[in-house]
Amino acid sequence: MLILAIPFSSVGDINSPLITSNTERDSAVQFKWVDDDGGIWTDADDDGVIPYVPPIEQVPLDIQFQIIKDNNTYFGQENQQQAMENITLSGNALFTGTLDKIPEVTFINGKTWNVPIVPTMALNGGEITFTVTAWNTTLTEKLSIGGDNLNGTVVTVSPAEFTFGENVTLTVTVKGATGYPFPNAEIYVCYIGDVDGGIPGDPIESHMLDYINGGGNTNGEYTLILNTSQQTVNQTLAGFASVKARRNLSAYVVRLYRGGTPTYIYGYAKFEMKPGEDNHPPNRPIICGPFCGRVGVPYAYTFKAIDPDGDNLSLWIEWGDGTNTGWIGPYASDIEINLSHSWKKIGRYIIRCIARDPYGEGEWGELRVTMPYSYHSNWWMSWLDRIPLLQWLLGWFIW
Repeated sequence: MLILAIPFSSVGDINSPLITSNTERDSAVQFKWVDDDGGIWTDADDDGVIPYVPPIEQVPLDIQFQIIKDNNTYFGQENQQQAMENITLSGNALFTGTLDKIPEVTFINGKTWNVPIVPTMALNGGEITFTVTAWNTTLTEKLSIGGDNLNGTVVTVSPAEFTFGENVTLTVTVKGATGYPFPNAEIYVCYIGDVDGGIPGDPIESHMLDYINGGGNTNGEYTLILNTSQQTVNQTLAGFASVKARRNLSAYVVRLYRGGTPTYIYGYAKFEMKPGEDNHPPNRPIICGPFCGRVGVPYAYTFKAIDPDGDNLSLWIEWGDGTNTGWIGPYASDIEINLSHSWKKIGRYIIRCIARDPYGEGEWGELRVTMPYSYHSNWWMSWLDRIPLLQWLLGWFIW
């Protein structure tokens, strides 16, 4: 994907009041801003406003909030992964979707969600919406972008997706938030970091892929050509460990000129470089660990998956007892993930794991395990724990 940004100059109290939102909710469940603008405007961290679209050195903004029930229970304490799947970001940001799909989201001290965001502008002002489903309650909270002066630039890229390994001609359009076109702007093009290089979700400002200075038409449209060399060699120069697609890119507008006078009003857009038709799905994951054991005792398992194209992978693991990890990752291909699990009941279980690259899922890998004894079983179980071959034989006979 590609980002475009346009400059502007400017610059948030942890003990902010609980916000009353336009939402259908249990009165005991509340949304509280901790920092609604990533610290760029310290006088107001709870007004629901990002005052301007920031320059590339200030993004992403760390937006922080809490979801609180009965003043002392925080959404995410019991099951962070499940909570991430039930908080959705939509609107004017480079990355949107549920929090488990947004790069570098963290849950601080079991209370505060920290969501890195690169805000973008829209006609008449940008807006980001957080939708939360927690404790059978739906909350909706909004962040406006640009302040009263609509400080930001509307940037679009067409096509928004192109195929890796093919020369592509792109049209970049730059307009003010009121719709006024800018034919004289400085535009930089860069990759966006991911787990293969840079900081995931952060435009890599240290290496610019291309540069445009003016030359737009009266509609604020600029022509940009990305050749195959830019798509390959520049990945290495930008710090990526491998040359591949899919990659996100950004176009960043540095300056606008009105009557020869530079004006710093920033804006971003994103587009994506996708692989060709020869993409291959991930291989079947390999699962290693004990074949049998005792109920109530945690056992460690290793999960390894490889993508033939070197794409980053997410994993979904099911433990056979009705529980699962949800999608975790993404991770670099060929990495080993170590997780532990315990079973509550005596029985036979199938651990299953499937890998997903940016284009689809592979096949399930399986490991059959048995928990034939409880934690307080006969003393000889301690010997079983020490002899893997005996574990395997017992598991084979039980199955």
